[in-house]
Amino acid sequence: MFSDASRVGYAAVAYLRFVNTEGRIWCTFVIGKTRLAPIRDISIPRLELSAAVVSVKLRVLVQRELDMTLEQVYHWTDSTSVLKCINNETKRFHTFESNRLTVILNESSRNEWRYVNTDVNPADDGPKGMKLRDFLKNDRWITGPQFLWKEKSYWPKMIDVPEMKDDDPELRKEVQVYATANDEHPVDKLIEFHSSWWKLKKCVAWLMKYKSWLLKRSSELRKHLTVSDLKNAEQVLVGYVQRSSFSAVLKVLRDPRSAANKARKKALKIEGQSIYRLNPQIKDDLLIASGRLGNAPIDESTKHPIMLPHKNHVTDLIIQNYHENVGHMGQETVLTSLRSKFWIVKGRSAVRRNLRRCGGCKRRRAQPGEQFMADLPSHRITPEKPAFSQVGVDFIGPFEVKQGRSYR
Repeated sequence: MFSDASRVGYAAVAYLRFVNTEGRIWCTFVIGKTRLAPIRDISIPRLELSAAVVSVKLRVLVQRELDMTLEQVYHWTDSTSVLKCINNETKRFHTFESNRLTVILNESSRNEWRYVNTDVNPADDGPKGMKLRDFLKNDRWITGPQFLWKEKSYWPKMIDVPEMKDDDPELRKEVQVYATANDEHPVDKLIEFHSSWWKLKKCVAWLMKYKSWLLKRSSELRKHLTVSDLKNAEQVLVGYVQRSSFSAVLKVLRDPRSAANKARKKALKIEGQSIYRLNPQIKDDLLIASGRLGNAPIDESTKHPIMLPHKNHVTDLIIQNYHENVGHMGQETVLTSLRSKFWIVKGRSAVRRNLRRCGGCKRRRAQPGEQFMADLPSHRITPEKPAFSQVGVDFIGPFEVKQGRSYR
Protein backbone atom coordinates (compact mmCIF):
# COMPACT_ATOMS: atom_id res chain seq x y z
CA MET A 1 0.00 0.00 0.00
CA PHE A 2 1.42 3.41 -1.07
CA SER A 3 0.02 6.87 -0.25
CA ASP A 4 0.95 10.44 -1.07
CA ALA A 5 -0.61 13.93 -1.16
CA SER A 6 -0.15 17.37 -2.70
CA ARG A 7 -1.99 20.69 -2.72
CA VAL A 8 -4.22 19.39 -5.54
CA GLY A 9 -5.27 16.09 -3.99
CA TYR A 10 -4.15 12.83 -2.38
CA ALA A 11 -4.05 9.21 -3.50
CA ALA A 12 -3.38 5.62 -2.46
CA VAL A 13 -2.55 2.58 -4.56
CA ALA A 14 -2.37 -1.16 -3.74
CA TYR A 15 -0.15 -3.89 -5.25
CA LEU A 16 0.11 -7.64 -4.80
CA ARG A 17 3.59 -9.14 -4.68
CA PHE A 18 3.92 -12.89 -5.35
CA VAL A 19 6.97 -15.06 -4.69
CA ASN A 20 6.87 -18.67 -5.96
CA THR A 21 8.78 -21.65 -4.64
CA GLU A 22 11.62 -20.95 -7.05
CA GLY A 23 12.05 -17.43 -5.70
CA ARG A 24 10.68 -15.68 -8.76
CA ILE A 25 8.85 -12.43 -7.98
CA TRP A 26 5.79 -11.00 -9.68
CA CYS A 27 4.12 -7.68 -8.79
CA THR A 28 0.73 -6.51 -10.06
CA PHE A 29 -1.55 -3.54 -9.69
CA VAL A 30 -4.76 -4.16 -7.67
CA ILE A 31 -6.58 -0.87 -7.09
CA GLY A 32 -5.90 2.85 -6.79
CA LYS A 33 -7.90 5.77 -5.43
CA THR A 34 -7.44 9.51 -5.85
CA ARG A 35 -9.22 12.31 -4.01
CA LEU A 36 -9.30 16.06 -4.63
CA ALA A 37 -8.12 18.27 -1.81
CA PRO A 38 -10.86 20.17 0.06
CA ILE A 39 -11.75 23.65 -1.16
CA ARG A 40 -10.80 25.00 2.23
CA ASP A 41 -7.02 25.02 2.43
CA ILE A 42 -5.51 22.58 4.88
CA SER A 43 -1.90 21.79 5.60
CA ILE A 44 0.14 19.21 3.68
CA PRO A 45 0.64 17.02 6.81
CA ARG A 46 -3.14 16.77 7.15
CA LEU A 47 -3.50 15.87 3.48
CA GLU A 48 -0.81 13.20 3.90
CA LEU A 49 -2.73 11.83 6.88
CA SER A 50 -5.92 11.74 4.80
CA ALA A 51 -4.02 9.81 2.12
CA ALA A 52 -2.94 7.32 4.77
CA VAL A 53 -6.60 6.84 5.72
CA VAL A 54 -7.45 6.05 2.08
CA SER A 55 -4.57 3.56 2.05
CA VAL A 56 -5.97 1.78 5.10
CA LYS A 57 -9.49 1.68 3.62
CA LEU A 58 -8.11 0.18 0.40
CA ARG A 59 -6.35 -2.46 2.46
CA VAL A 60 -9.63 -3.45 4.11
CA LEU A 61 -11.33 -3.59 0.70
CA VAL A 62 -8.60 -5.76 -0.83
CA GLN A 63 -8.52 -8.17 2.11
CA ARG A 64 -12.29 -8.54 1.97
CA GLU A 65 -12.56 -9.05 -1.81
CA LEU A 66 -9.53 -11.27 -2.54
CA ASP A 67 -10.04 -14.96 -1.94
CA MET A 68 -6.55 -15.57 -0.63
CA THR A 69 -4.51 -15.21 2.54
CA LEU A 70 -2.04 -12.33 2.62
CA GLU A 71 1.19 -13.14 4.40
CA GLN A 72 2.19 -9.56 5.17
CA VAL A 73 0.89 -6.04 4.49
CA TYR A 74 3.17 -3.00 4.17
CA HIS A 75 2.13 0.66 4.15
CA TRP A 76 4.58 3.03 2.46
CA THR A 77 4.55 6.82 2.78
CA ASP A 78 7.02 9.59 2.01
CA SER A 79 5.71 11.80 4.86
CA THR A 80 7.67 11.78 8.09
CA SER A 81 4.85 13.75 9.77
CA VAL A 82 2.49 10.79 9.21
CA LEU A 83 5.04 8.40 10.67
CA LYS A 84 5.54 10.70 13.68
CA CYS A 85 1.81 10.82 14.31
CA ILE A 86 1.43 7.05 14.01
CA ASN A 87 4.37 6.30 16.32
CA ASN A 88 3.33 8.88 18.92
CA GLU A 89 1.92 7.41 22.13
CA THR A 90 2.15 10.24 24.64
CA LYS A 91 0.94 13.53 23.15
CA ARG A 92 -2.59 14.54 22.23
CA PHE A 93 -3.71 15.70 18.80
CA HIS A 94 -6.41 17.98 17.48
CA THR A 95 -9.76 16.44 16.53
CA PHE A 96 -8.83 16.23 12.83
CA GLU A 97 -5.70 14.17 13.48
CA SER A 98 -7.26 12.11 16.29
CA ASN A 99 -10.17 10.89 14.15
CA ARG A 100 -7.91 9.82 11.28
CA LEU A 101 -5.32 8.19 13.49
CA THR A 102 -8.09 6.16 15.09
CA VAL A 103 -9.06 4.76 11.68
CA ILE A 104 -5.42 4.04 10.79
CA LEU A 105 -4.51 2.28 14.02
CA ASN A 106 -7.74 0.26 14.14
CA GLU A 107 -6.96 -1.41 10.80
CA SER A 108 -3.16 -1.48 10.84
CA SER A 109 -0.26 -1.71 13.27
CA ARG A 110 2.61 0.71 13.76
CA ASN A 111 5.30 -1.71 12.60
CA GLU A 112 3.61 -2.05 9.18
CA TRP A 113 4.30 1.59 8.25
CA ARG A 114 7.53 2.39 6.44
CA TYR A 115 9.21 5.30 4.73
CA VAL A 116 9.80 5.52 0.99
CA ASN A 117 11.42 8.32 -0.97
CA THR A 118 9.15 10.48 -3.12
CA ASP A 119 11.11 9.63 -6.29
CA VAL A 120 10.17 5.94 -6.08
CA ASN A 121 6.67 6.37 -4.58
CA PRO A 122 4.10 5.39 -7.28
CA ALA A 123 1.31 7.13 -5.30
CA ASP A 124 3.04 10.41 -6.13
CA ASP A 125 1.60 10.18 -9.66
CA GLY A 126 -1.99 10.27 -8.45
CA PRO A 127 -2.32 13.67 -6.73
CA LYS A 128 -0.05 15.47 -9.22
CA GLY A 129 -1.71 14.11 -12.32
CA MET A 130 -0.03 12.89 -15.56
CA LYS A 131 -0.55 13.41 -19.25
CA LEU A 132 -1.30 10.33 -21.32
CA ARG A 133 2.05 10.21 -23.10
CA ASP A 134 3.86 10.47 -19.77
CA PHE A 135 1.67 7.77 -18.32
CA LEU A 136 2.55 5.41 -21.18
CA LYS A 137 6.26 6.10 -20.82
CA ASN A 138 6.29 5.77 -17.05
CA ASP A 139 4.24 2.72 -16.08
CA ARG A 140 5.15 2.50 -12.39
CA TRP A 141 1.51 3.28 -11.43
CA ILE A 142 0.60 -0.08 -13.06
CA THR A 143 3.70 -2.16 -12.39
CA GLY A 144 4.69 -0.68 -9.06
CA PRO A 145 8.11 0.55 -7.95
CA GLN A 146 11.19 -1.36 -9.05
CA PHE A 147 12.24 -2.41 -5.55
CA LEU A 148 9.09 -4.52 -5.18
CA TRP A 149 10.44 -6.78 -7.96
CA LYS A 150 13.57 -7.45 -5.93
CA GLU A 151 14.44 -9.22 -2.71
CA LYS A 152 13.54 -7.53 0.56
CA SER A 153 17.20 -6.81 1.18
CA TYR A 154 17.01 -4.24 -1.65
CA TRP A 155 13.99 -2.46 -0.18
CA PRO A 156 14.39 1.08 1.29
CA LYS A 157 15.67 1.01 4.82
CA MET A 158 13.42 2.32 7.54
CA ILE A 159 14.52 5.72 8.81
CA ASP A 160 14.67 6.85 12.43
CA VAL A 161 11.38 8.66 12.93
CA PRO A 162 11.92 11.73 15.14
CA GLU A 163 9.71 12.38 18.10
CA MET A 164 7.06 15.07 17.93
CA LYS A 165 8.03 18.35 19.55
CA ASP A 166 5.75 20.18 21.92
CA ASP A 167 5.43 23.12 19.51
CA ASP A 168 4.28 20.93 16.61
CA PRO A 169 1.18 22.57 15.02
CA GLU A 170 -0.58 19.20 14.80
CA LEU A 171 -0.53 18.79 18.58
CA ARG A 172 -3.23 20.06 20.87
CA LYS A 173 -2.00 22.79 23.16
CA GLU A 174 -2.08 21.40 26.65
CA VAL A 175 -3.72 23.61 29.24
CA GLN A 176 -1.36 24.32 32.09
CA VAL A 177 -3.06 23.92 35.45
CA TYR A 178 -1.21 25.17 38.50
CA ALA A 179 -2.32 24.00 41.91
CA THR A 180 -2.37 26.60 44.62
CA ALA A 181 -2.37 25.87 48.30
CA ASN A 182 -5.26 27.45 50.13
CA ASP A 183 -4.08 28.45 53.59
CA GLU A 184 -7.43 29.94 54.60
CA HIS A 185 -8.16 29.40 58.26
CA PRO A 186 -11.26 27.29 59.08
CA VAL A 187 -12.62 30.16 61.16
CA ASP A 188 -12.38 32.46 58.13
CA LYS A 189 -14.38 29.93 56.11
CA LEU A 190 -16.99 29.80 58.87
CA ILE A 191 -17.26 33.59 58.95
CA GLU A 192 -17.49 33.96 55.18
CA PHE A 193 -20.20 31.29 55.05
CA HIS A 194 -22.68 33.38 57.08
CA SER A 195 -24.51 36.45 55.81
CA SER A 196 -26.07 37.47 59.14
CA TRP A 197 -24.39 38.62 62.33
CA TRP A 198 -27.08 36.97 64.44
CA LYS A 199 -26.72 33.58 62.72
CA LEU A 200 -22.94 33.75 62.95
CA LYS A 201 -23.07 34.43 66.68
CA LYS A 202 -25.49 31.54 67.22
CA CYS A 203 -23.28 29.17 65.24
CA VAL A 204 -20.15 30.11 67.20
CA ALA A 205 -22.09 29.95 70.49
CA TRP A 206 -23.18 26.37 69.76
CA LEU A 207 -19.63 25.39 68.81
CA MET A 208 -18.27 26.86 72.05
CA LYS A 209 -20.98 25.15 74.07
CA TYR A 210 -20.20 21.80 72.45
CA LYS A 211 -16.48 22.34 73.01
CA SER A 212 -17.08 23.04 76.70
CA TRP A 213 -19.22 19.93 77.02
CA LEU A 214 -16.52 17.78 75.36
CA LEU A 215 -13.91 19.07 77.80
CA LYS A 216 -16.03 18.49 80.91
CA ARG A 217 -18.42 15.64 80.06
CA SER A 218 -19.80 16.12 83.52
CA SER A 219 -23.24 17.48 82.74
CA GLU A 220 -25.84 17.09 80.06
CA LEU A 221 -25.58 19.38 77.05
CA ARG A 222 -28.22 22.10 77.31
CA LYS A 223 -30.44 22.39 74.26
CA HIS A 224 -30.79 26.18 74.38
CA LEU A 225 -28.54 29.23 74.23
CA THR A 226 -28.31 31.86 76.93
CA VAL A 227 -27.47 35.55 76.71
CA SER A 228 -24.10 34.77 78.24
CA ASP A 229 -23.38 32.23 75.47
CA LEU A 230 -24.09 34.83 72.78
CA LYS A 231 -21.92 37.45 74.51
CA ASN A 232 -19.02 35.01 74.75
CA ALA A 233 -19.42 34.12 71.07
CA GLU A 234 -19.37 37.80 70.14
CA GLN A 235 -16.23 38.38 72.20
CA VAL A 236 -14.50 35.40 70.56
CA LEU A 237 -15.38 36.58 67.06
CA VAL A 238 -14.30 40.18 67.67
CA GLY A 239 -11.08 39.00 69.29
CA TYR A 240 -10.26 36.79 66.32
CA VAL A 241 -10.87 39.68 63.90
CA GLN A 242 -8.68 42.01 65.94
CA ARG A 243 -5.84 39.50 66.09
CA SER A 244 -6.04 39.15 62.30
CA SER A 245 -6.25 42.88 61.49
CA PHE A 246 -4.49 44.64 64.38
CA SER A 247 -1.71 42.15 65.11
CA ALA A 248 1.00 44.86 65.10
CA VAL A 249 -0.98 47.10 67.48
CA LEU A 250 -1.66 44.25 69.91
CA LYS A 251 2.01 43.27 69.83
CA VAL A 252 3.07 46.82 70.70
CA LEU A 253 0.54 47.22 73.50
CA ARG A 254 1.46 43.89 75.10
CA ASP A 255 5.19 44.56 74.93
CA PRO A 256 6.35 46.20 78.18
CA ARG A 257 9.37 47.68 76.42
CA SER A 258 7.12 49.92 74.30
CA ALA A 259 6.13 52.11 77.22
CA ALA A 260 8.18 55.00 75.82
CA ASN A 261 5.89 57.37 73.96
CA LYS A 262 8.13 57.79 70.92
CA ALA A 263 8.58 54.07 70.33
CA ARG A 264 4.91 53.38 70.85
CA LYS A 265 3.79 56.23 68.62
CA LYS A 266 6.13 55.09 65.85
CA ALA A 267 4.85 51.52 66.08
CA LEU A 268 1.18 52.49 66.14
CA LYS A 269 1.58 54.63 63.04
CA ILE A 270 2.28 51.47 61.09
CA GLU A 271 -1.41 50.68 61.21
CA GLY A 272 -2.44 54.21 60.23
CA GLN A 273 -2.68 57.62 61.81
CA SER A 274 -6.30 57.03 62.92
CA ILE A 275 -5.23 54.12 65.14
CA TYR A 276 -2.78 56.26 67.06
CA ARG A 277 -5.24 59.08 67.63
CA LEU A 278 -7.74 56.66 69.19
CA ASN A 279 -5.25 55.88 71.98
CA PRO A 280 -5.90 52.12 71.80
CA GLN A 281 -5.87 50.04 74.98
CA ILE A 282 -6.40 46.38 75.82
CA LYS A 283 -9.33 45.45 78.07
CA ASP A 284 -10.64 41.91 78.59
CA ASP A 285 -8.20 40.80 75.86
CA LEU A 286 -9.92 43.13 73.37
CA LEU A 287 -8.62 46.27 71.71
CA ILE A 288 -10.67 49.31 72.70
CA ALA A 289 -10.58 53.02 71.90
CA SER A 290 -10.00 55.11 75.03
CA GLY A 291 -10.89 58.77 74.59
CA ARG A 292 -11.55 61.52 77.13
CA LEU A 293 -15.00 60.35 78.24
CA GLY A 294 -13.88 58.36 81.25
CA ASN A 295 -15.96 60.47 83.68
CA ALA A 296 -19.03 60.76 81.46
CA PRO A 297 -22.32 59.32 82.87
CA ILE A 298 -22.75 56.88 80.01
CA ASP A 299 -22.35 53.16 79.50
CA GLU A 300 -18.88 51.70 79.69
CA SER A 301 -19.20 50.28 76.17
CA THR A 302 -19.87 53.80 74.85
CA LYS A 303 -16.90 55.26 76.73
CA HIS A 304 -14.52 52.61 75.40
CA PRO A 305 -15.94 51.08 72.20
CA ILE A 306 -14.41 47.95 70.71
CA MET A 307 -12.25 48.65 67.67
CA LEU A 308 -12.99 46.94 64.37
CA PRO A 309 -11.11 47.07 61.05
CA HIS A 310 -12.35 49.00 58.05
CA LYS A 311 -12.68 46.06 55.64
CA ASN A 312 -13.71 42.74 57.17
CA HIS A 313 -16.68 40.43 56.73
CA VAL A 314 -17.50 40.58 60.44
CA THR A 315 -17.49 44.38 60.29
CA ASP A 316 -19.87 44.29 57.34
CA LEU A 317 -22.20 41.90 59.18
CA ILE A 318 -22.27 44.14 62.26
CA ILE A 319 -23.01 47.25 60.18
CA GLN A 320 -25.77 45.38 58.36
CA ASN A 321 -27.27 44.25 61.69
CA TYR A 322 -27.31 47.79 63.15
CA HIS A 323 -28.67 49.16 59.89
CA GLU A 324 -31.64 46.79 60.10
CA ASN A 325 -32.15 47.50 63.82
CA VAL A 326 -32.58 51.25 63.22
CA GLY A 327 -35.10 50.63 60.44
CA HIS A 328 -32.80 51.15 57.46
CA MET A 329 -32.05 54.73 58.46
CA GLY A 330 -29.30 56.81 56.90
CA GLN A 331 -25.56 56.82 57.27
CA GLU A 332 -25.22 59.08 60.33
CA THR A 333 -27.95 57.27 62.28
CA VAL A 334 -26.33 53.91 61.67
CA LEU A 335 -22.89 55.27 62.58
CA THR A 336 -24.21 56.78 65.82
CA SER A 337 -25.87 53.51 66.88
CA LEU A 338 -22.70 51.60 66.04
CA ARG A 339 -20.49 53.81 68.19
CA SER A 340 -22.47 52.93 71.26
CA LYS A 341 -20.48 49.67 71.29
CA PHE A 342 -18.04 49.53 68.37
CA TRP A 343 -15.56 51.93 66.83
CA ILE A 344 -14.83 51.12 63.20
CA VAL A 345 -11.67 52.54 61.71
CA LYS A 346 -12.78 54.82 58.86
CA GLY A 347 -16.29 54.02 60.01
CA ARG A 348 -18.12 56.56 57.88
CA SER A 349 -16.80 55.15 54.60
CA ALA A 350 -17.41 51.57 55.84
CA VAL A 351 -21.04 52.38 56.68
CA ARG A 352 -21.51 54.17 53.37
CA ARG A 353 -20.09 51.17 51.49
CA ASN A 354 -22.50 48.75 53.17
CA LEU A 355 -25.55 50.98 52.82
CA ARG A 356 -24.96 51.16 49.07
CA ARG A 357 -25.28 47.37 48.92
CA CYS A 358 -28.52 47.18 50.94
CA GLY A 359 -31.21 45.71 48.70
CA GLY A 360 -34.13 47.02 50.78
CA CYS A 361 -32.80 50.59 50.66
CA LYS A 362 -32.32 50.36 46.91
CA ARG A 363 -35.96 49.35 46.45
CA ARG A 364 -37.23 52.13 48.68
CA ARG A 365 -35.08 54.77 47.01
CA ALA A 366 -36.03 53.68 43.51
CA GLN A 367 -37.71 56.31 41.41
CA PRO A 368 -41.34 55.53 40.51
CA GLY A 369 -42.09 54.94 36.88
CA GLU A 370 -43.40 57.93 34.93
CA GLN A 371 -45.88 57.52 32.12
CA PHE A 372 -45.27 59.81 29.17
CA MET A 373 -48.43 61.74 28.35
CA ALA A 374 -50.24 60.80 25.17
CA ASP A 375 -50.89 63.15 22.27
CA LEU A 376 -53.80 65.55 22.57
CA PRO A 377 -56.97 64.47 20.72
CA SER A 378 -57.45 65.95 17.27
CA HIS A 379 -60.62 67.90 18.16
CA ARG A 380 -58.68 69.86 20.78
CA ILE A 381 -55.98 71.04 18.44
CA THR A 382 -57.93 71.46 15.17
CA PRO A 383 -57.78 75.17 14.19
CA GLU A 384 -60.63 77.38 12.93
CA LYS A 385 -63.33 75.79 15.08
CA PRO A 386 -65.38 77.89 17.53
CA ALA A 387 -65.60 77.14 21.22
CA PHE A 388 -67.86 74.27 22.33
CA SER A 389 -67.70 72.58 18.94
CA GLN A 390 -67.05 69.39 20.90
CA VAL A 391 -69.12 69.05 24.11
CA GLY A 392 -69.30 66.20 26.63
CA VAL A 393 -72.56 65.52 28.53
CA ASP A 394 -72.76 63.80 31.92
CA PHE A 395 -75.59 61.26 31.81
CA ILE A 396 -74.86 59.69 35.22
CA GLY A 397 -75.53 62.40 37.79
CA PRO A 398 -76.59 64.09 39.82
CA PHE A 399 -75.55 62.07 42.88
CA GLU A 400 -77.43 62.34 46.15
CA VAL A 401 -75.12 63.25 49.02
CA LYS A 402 -76.12 62.88 52.66
CA GLN A 403 -75.16 65.81 54.85
CA GLY A 404 -76.24 65.46 58.41
CA ARG A 405 -79.83 64.25 58.46
CA SER A 406 -80.84 65.63 55.09
CA TYR A 407 -80.16 64.66 51.52
CA ARG A 408 -78.99 67.13 48.92
